[in-house]
Amino acid sequence: MSRIDDLIDRESLEFVAASKISYNDCYVLMQSGEPRYFLKKTGEAEKEATVYEVFKKAKLGETLKLVDHGTDFILTEYYPNLTEYSTVFGTIYEIARFHNAGIENANYIKAKLKDSKFLNLDRTRAIARINKHPELVRKFYSNSESLIKWIEKNQDLPKNQTKILVHGDFNEHNLVRSSDKDFIFLDFESAMYDYPSWDICRPMLNTDSFETAEDLAKEYLKGRGIKSNLTEDLVKIKVDCVLKYVSLGLTVLLRDTPQIRARRDWYLSKTSNFIGRIIDEI
Repeated sequence: MSRIDDLIDRESLEFVAASKISYNDCYVLMQSGEPRYFLKKTGEAEKEATVYEVFKKAKLGETLKLVDHGTDFILTEYYPNLTEYSTVFGTIYEIARFHNAGIENANYIKAKLKDSKFLNLDRTRAIARINKHPELVRKFYSNSESLIKWIEKNQDLPKNQTKILVHGDFNEHNLVRSSDKDFIFLDFESAMYDYPSWDICRPMLNTDSFETAEDLAKEYLKGRGIKSNLTEDLVKIKVDCVLKYVSLGLTVLLRDTPQIRARRDWYLSKTSNFIGRIIDEI
């Protein structure tokens, strides 16, 4: 962080804790009473810096302008007047556009994201984690053995998609609008090299019902221009939802932070409902 200290001294900046919801320490660096930079302390700084580069070179969408990074921090220019969406339906076509741009640049993205830090461990380790924590799994799905059998049967269904850069944690805080009405992509510590269907699982969980989540997935596929294999592609998304929600359910039970404690019951209720509905259906 010595470069940050030098910057603070050179430009007469002061730290102000950011109000943004995050698992990381976030700060706004103020200059003469006005916000100048946004600083996030994170162990995924190198990974995020790579994502910023990919976004810029492949023209995947608008992000904050990266100023500097180290092994444990990301420094970007401060972007004023960002507006969060009250519903995930407001962002779903932009996610579809982002994925189509990723597919168009798939070869470049594959070359840039070959480091192991971009592997989707939630996908590859799902069964191992269920076997390790069956008593916790039963807090959101009653039969861990039948869950494993279902995953073994269906887990390969999403794998005939093109792998791209996926954000990994789309919610109302991470895809926002600027005052110029541009979409701005934020927070890439969960980014990975994986299938597009993975990115829709988190927005689906933020809907008010399973039926609304299905409608959201259909709108996403419509935005992607997918029409002929709509049912097949919807199944791919739902299979990935089970894998994602198993990971999410275990995470909220194993990790103890103020952010998670505040919403633990909500997470467990939603993951239990959605996993059960999908397994009954497929």
